[in-house]
Amino acid sequence: MNRLVLIVVLLLTSLSLSTSGAVTLQLKSGQVRYEVQLKTLGIGGDNVSAVNRSVIGKVSVAEDGRVEGGLVVPVIGFDSNNTKRDKDVANILRYKKYPAITFEVVDIAKGDIERILESDSGAVNIRAKIAAAGGSRVYDLVLHFHSAGTDAVRFTTQLAAKFSDFGVDPPRLGLFLKTAPDRIDLSGDLVFQVEKETQDQP
Repeated sequence: MNRLVLIVVLLLTSLSLSTSGAVTLQLKSGQVRYEVQLKTLGIGGDNVSAVNRSVIGKVSVAEDGRVEGGLVVPVIGFDSNNTKRDKDVANILRYKKYPAITFEVVDIAKGDIERILESDSGAVNIRAKIAAAGGSRVYDLVLHFHSAGTDAVRFTTQLAAKFSDFGVDPPRLGLFLKTAPDRIDLSGDLVFQVEKETQDQP
């Protein structure tokens, strides 16, 4: 079985354990973006940005407020309008061994879940585990949410992470003339469909 498919299967299997009488948020559309500033000979610089629209996501909320699930982001899905650079980034992230970046919800207050489901907009604090290239770290994030039509919620967030958080050296390109600091800016803009399970089954 393809490793990326296996990751998705494991993610969705773990979700199915706690969806009874609860709420499921299924990703409809969205993107994850990264930005890195490259410097030439240690001075100046230009921003490199790439977007990934092939994100897979699902989150379940149990009746007791327990949350499981997250996102699977295929590494080769990032597009910066430069094919060679995208291949270089994929290699830096060891995509052959670790084909996906995963975002897993670790902690969110039950009251904040209710706010997301019942309010038109707002912001909540969450903890999320991000895994990439064989390394992982838990981050504190501010998650902004907005109503996106009937039974849909749009989430946006951003994070300044480090390559070293995942055991990766900052990029060095073009015979090492171009280098990047130990920083990568990540952002997400995602729309989830809210599916509420009914309790009228016999």
